[in-house]
Amino acid sequence: MKTLSLSFLLVIFLSACATIPAVNGPEALPEGHPSVAAHPGSGQRGTTTRQSEAYTHFIMGIIASGAGRRDEAILDFERAAKLDPASDTILMELLKLQLDAGRKDDAWETAQKVMKINPDRAEIHTFIGRTLAEKDEPAAATEHFKRSIELDPESITPYILLAETYEKTGDWEKALGTLKKLAAHENHSAIAYYYMAQIQARRGKSGESLMFLKKAIERNPSFLSAISELAKIYEKQGSPDKAEKLYRGFLKTNGEETSVRQLLVHLLVKEEKFETAKQELKIILSREPGNSNALLMMGLVNAQEKNFKEALFFMKKAKVLAPSNYEITMEVGTLQRKLHRYNEAIKTFGEAALLAPKRYEPHFYIAVVYDTMGNRTEALKHLQTAISLEPGRTSLIAFKGQVLADMKRYDEAITLLEEGVKKKPGDSSLLYQLGIVYDRRGDFSKTEEIMRKIIKMDPSHHDALNYLGYSWAEKGIHLDEALKFVKRALDLKPGAPYIMDSLGWVYFRLGRYTEALKYLLKAEGGMSKDPTVLGHIGDTYRKIGEMDKAVEYYQRTLKADPDNDRIRKELRKLGQSPAGQ
Repeated sequence: MKTLSLSFLLVIFLSACATIPAVNGPEALPEGHPSVAAHPGSGQRGTTTRQSEAYTHFIMGIIASGAGRRDEAILDFERAAKLDPASDTILMELLKLQLDAGRKDDAWETAQKVMKINPDRAEIHTFIGRTLAEKDEPAAATEHFKRSIELDPESITPYILLAETYEKTGDWEKALGTLKKLAAHENHSAIAYYYMAQIQARRGKSGESLMFLKKAIERNPSFLSAISELAKIYEKQGSPDKAEKLYRGFLKTNGEETSVRQLLVHLLVKEEKFETAKQELKIILSREPGNSNALLMMGLVNAQEKNFKEALFFMKKAKVLAPSNYEITMEVGTLQRKLHRYNEAIKTFGEAALLAPKRYEPHFYIAVVYDTMGNRTEALKHLQTAISLEPGRTSLIAFKGQVLADMKRYDEAITLLEEGVKKKPGDSSLLYQLGIVYDRRGDFSKTEEIMRKIIKMDPSHHDALNYLGYSWAEKGIHLDEALKFVKRALDLKPGAPYIMDSLGWVYFRLGRYTEALKYLLKAEGGMSKDPTVLGHIGDTYRKIGEMDKAVEYYQRTLKADPDNDRIRKELRKLGQSPAGQ
């Protein structure tokens, strides 16, 4: 059984209005064309020059339409209709193209002509009913839909449009009753149940909606739209296993349906079943090596697993296949940045900027890369471009303040951030960066004031809690309050390595070295090359008398930060020389 996709459900009814005639004999003339009984060479009488010309333009219109030359086809059908105004077949072809071109008024005029010639064409009643419904004339629309159903009971579209019209007027029972009549036709029951499910969902009757979706799938196990809808409901209900089972059941009999396998992949990624997701993506790529979406997903899944080299391999392949895809280009640049391929990343983000000239993100990430490289002049230049594209985005202002502070241009940074705070006084990101800049300028009392203000505004601001608690620990003041603040920060962001380092350092300052070591070692798990964390661990081992361990961590600290004079002094106190000296 062929798959029914959502795009099939509302196929414009006019697509089947007329059969394209062949051009090799009298039998090719469309039924209803006056020239059927009078085509030259047919051996029948009654041919006129006008009818022959009409037929010629009709065939030329069919050929032009098939070749995608819509405007040319419309002209040919208009000429044919003028030459043979009694042919409803010509008018129906013209009507289809007028609709396709968005010429609704012309289409309406053509439809009226068809009605006069042949009022028993079901599809013309459907068109008129649809138009009247759009004009908010439901009573007249329903009569035409009903007449269309009488003339062609097997046509799906008038049932659906009639049900929608009843629904818009609030007559739910008639809407459902219309679809029940459609469901009585065995071949159309799946679609009928699907639309009944949609109506019940809009009524807020989720149980009935679920029931009708299941019925639709029972009638047609390959009904993709119903399966996709039901799977989404299962996900919302917190039953992803049911959604997965549904997709896999479909794929057993429709294994070639890539779109469903991609839906399954998205579900698996949400559930963090990355290996299983990759297996499904491999199946897609084995059949469709050029599927850029599958390559993109394979890259994203590998990136989630922090397999950045593998992720970049797939992303680059996707980019080759879709060179003008902005999102893929940005992903490639992001992976290059994570792999410290900074010059490549700058080039790639530059390509993204050309693809989307009004997007600020490429310029922002170029600034981030330059800042990472220590080239803050270039960082500022690109950051300013980003701000010009998104002047109200506070994260850009905050980052510019940080870059200016890194350049020791503290007054400029403070002016910039304070102006931002005046415009958005409740923006904690600007306040937070402002507090940091004051600290770096040496005005900790101002920093303390700002951080307390942030915490009062937003008690869940874990970064402000952590910053203030750690700063107090560094200064050896307010240690009890520091402990309380940092614990709150860790409760708000469990497992954050930098907060665990802060908590360990507060315990160190309190002289609770065993507890300090516990959290500092946990912090190392997420920041194994961070010189601050390594130095703190070395200090703690020294305090508890494990000098070998202290030396080991001090040496590792110097490897990560060769210019750390404090650690050099600590090593010398322990009678050790820094590694390599």
